[in-house]
Amino acid sequence: MTNRVYNFSGGPAMLPIPVMETVQKEFLDFHGLGASIVEISHRLPVFIDIIETTKSLFRELTGLPNNYKVLFMHGGAQMQFSAVPLNLMSMKSHKGSYFITGRWGTLAENEARKYGNTEILMDGKEFEYRQIPQYDTSSLDQGSSYAHMTTNNTLYGTRWKQFPDTGNVTLVADATSDILSREMDYS
Repeated sequence: MTNRVYNFSGGPAMLPIPVMETVQKEFLDFHGLGASIVEISHRLPVFIDIIETTKSLFRELTGLPNNYKVLFMHGGAQMQFSAVPLNLMSMKSHKGSYFITGRWGTLAENEARKYGNTEILMDGKEFEYRQIPQYDTSSLDQGSSYAHMTTNNTLYGTRWKQFPDTGNVTLVADATSDILSREMDYS
């Protein structure tokens, strides 16, 4: 391919040509199975091996401790906006706390209000989300079920340099757009 263009859009990124050629070749006949990877059962040993290998490599790349589970789920960040409060709001209280730094945090907090109470710890709206404002974590109710943040906002070009200390409150980080772009402390 000689007419490759550079893609600086949020979301999909350019892939090396050898990677795309491998995917193209194996899309019709994955590992000699006579079927595409999108056609084989998730219960086949070859597919289970792919998942387990991917989990292992993800742990290796991230340094994720063994007391954490790696889940592969469809739906992206927007599906998580409901999954988080549905699973976590009942742990301590029926309240989720939110650091709002852009569109994704706003959507997450709006969705959580359907399932319980929310508390906005910080909102960058006054800065049009072009910067992450100062925040005081001492205002975080330690009885809150969780605190939610979006680690990187592709729409506004902001990214948390250091995650907030939430004390004993579980920190939920939507790291959809930057999870493997830097080291993160998961403990």
